[in-house]
Amino acid sequence: MHCDMDVYQIDYGTLVSGTTKLGGFISAVTGSVPVFKKGLCRGKAMSKRKILLADKEAIFAEGVKASLEGLFEVVGIAADGKALMEANDALKPDVVIVDLAIPRLNGSETLFELSKRANHPKIIVLTMAADLASVTEVLRAGAVGYVLKTSPPWELLVVVEKVLSGQTYVTPLLPFSPGKVARESQFDERRSLTQREREVLQLIAKGRTSKEIAVKLNISTKTVESHRTNISRHLDIHSIAELTRYAIEHGML
Repeated sequence: MHCDMDVYQIDYGTLVSGTTKLGGFISAVTGSVPVFKKGLCRGKAMSKRKILLADKEAIFAEGVKASLEGLFEVVGIAADGKALMEANDALKPDVVIVDLAIPRLNGSETLFELSKRANHPKIIVLTMAADLASVTEVLRAGAVGYVLKTSPPWELLVVVEKVLSGQTYVTPLLPFSPGKVARESQFDERRSLTQREREVLQLIAKGRTSKEIAVKLNISTKTVESHRTNISRHLDIHSIAELTRYAIEHGML
């Protein structure tokens, strides 16, 4: 059955020849602009995928919202980390686009918790940070997209489309290759842990209980237990004695 809603699709014909794929990371050439094709859908009308924004700069956030609307439904804008988590749980977006500079955001720990929420949102980091450590940290914490605030507006549409299709996208505007990001993120087992997980591991190795670790790091006991589970899964180590030995052998104490 024919429907009246307009459908916009991204035509990557101009991008294919300039696309690099290495280690699961996608990086599109910056010299080509995607083309948006308009057409009519047939059959059941499709609902737009929902996006939640998190940025402390209201004017910038409204600009991002304007660039996304038409193709996606922007369901809200959160100004801090607490509002982000509450909005995610209430609105259940498909994608969350977040600036790590927003207040009350505990960096990679918040991203890790967000990625584990019931709706399992695809997390895209939109930031000014262009250093390798920032990129690898957020990717290990659960982000699947990384774009700079200096990127052209159309790249944000590209990254959203890519992460919704199950790919990980890192902007080509970074001063290092996607391959380097892939290697830094994947090949060292210690790098599969976030900074917070390394802190938890150090305290476990020092004999601290989950309650003591929670007080020390100013997080909940439940969050500590989540970190402990993740640490054991990543390192395939399941006893305190073995975790302590690992920490010592790798110079973490």
